Amino acid sequence: MNQQNKTIDPVQLKKNRQKIVLIFSIGIVPMIIAYLLFYLMPGFAPQSTTNEGHLIMPPLQIADYEPLNQDIIPLGRWLMIIPVGANCDAACEDILYLTRQTNIALGKEQPRVKRLALVGASAETGVLDGVLEEHPNLDIRHYADRDLLNEFRAKAGADEELVVFLMDPNGNIMMAYTHEELGKPMLKDLRHLLKLSNIG
Repeated sequence: MNQQNKTIDPVQLKKNRQKIVLIFSIGIVPMIIAYLLFYLMPGFAPQSTTNEGHLIMPPLQIADYEPLNQDIIPLGRWLMIIPVGANCDAACEDILYLTRQTNIALGKEQPRVKRLALVGASAETGVLDGVLEEHPNLDIRHYADRDLLNEFRAKAGADEELVVFLMDPNGNIMMAYTHEELGKPMLKDLRHLLKLSNIG
């Protein structure tokens, strides 16, 4: 019984090779373009973000700030850090009010977020005594005197008057807010972050 030799059609072979190259290109070419745009032409990368506050990149790691250990800044939950000056004036009281209302508005997600007032050693004695009745869940911590607020602002790279800093459960300060960005704008960011994150 004679076996017929099968001949490969060169035209068909060329078509098959073209298909393989095309399939490979569909996967690899977009990756190459994305790499070139990101590293060689950063001007083409989108500059706008959907966040309402100031995104801090890279985040500030609380462990890098010597006066702030875990006894002062507790980890494990999202934290609104509210630096308090020498006294708590009307603006300070409004900041406390807005952060409290934001926390309440989170509803069932409220336990994942904590408010912490950072009071430096140069503050007046009992600086927050007058507001505690209205803010029973406000955590107040004292730390060795150091101009942390200006350090945070400088590291955040923003000239605006940043008054509240948002820290993730792992100790990374990654967002900051001006007085005008508290309330609904901050609430929008928090809802988005809590929806995307399964930590804290």
